Amino acid sequence: MAKLREHVGDNFVQIGFVDMWEMFLVVLVRKEDHPFVRGVRSSSIALGVMNVVGNKGGLLLEFSIYDHVISIMNCHLLSGAFKGEKRSD
Repeated sequence: MAKLREHVGDNFVQIGFVDMWEMFLVVLVRKEDHPFVRGVRSSSIALGVMNVVGNKGGLLLEFSIYDHVISIMNCHLLSGAFKGEKRSD
């Protein structure tokens, strides 16, 4: 986080963070926009070994700002052209 803060400067506030093993999402907003952020929520789903290990799966961060709902999702799924059916389990 220190490197991220060094890169964006002091004008931003962290409103959300969710992580799972080697994946993470962090959401920053400008300080002047922070009072207008509402309803920050996060969730994650692990789909790795036995649907427990977090090396595969997804992360979600949702919030509203200025009455607009924003959803940010990150996922790391099974690779390979012929593994689509396993991705949807």
